Amino acid sequence: MNITFIETKDEPRAAGVLYELLFERGKEQSISHSTMPSLEEHMDFMRYHPYRAWYLIQNEGGVYVGALNLTKHN
Repeated sequence: MNITFIETKDEPRAAGVLYELLFERGKEQSISHSTMPSLEEHMDFMRYHPYRAWYLIQNEGGVYVGALNLTKHN
């Protein structure tokens, strides 16, 4: 399986895609929120951009299947 990493800043739909991915997860799978935020709260979280790098993971069919974020500089 081939996957592609796309920087969120390069995908105009990133906020919506990330929100949908977050919605699909249970609260025990989320590392960024203890409860499901509103879309507005999610957008504020993205504006703050607490991650050094933030990528969407896209499968070979073009479907976004996850996200990856890096918090520390190596």
